[in-house]
Amino acid sequence: KRAIGRLYKEGIIIIDNKGIKLK
Repeated sequence: KRAIGRLYKEGIIIIDNKGIKLK
């Protein structure tokens, strides 16, 4: 399973116009 949504909610990653990055 992908954890992207959970990581995003927890503030571990940020999603911007360049894509997904770790904070």
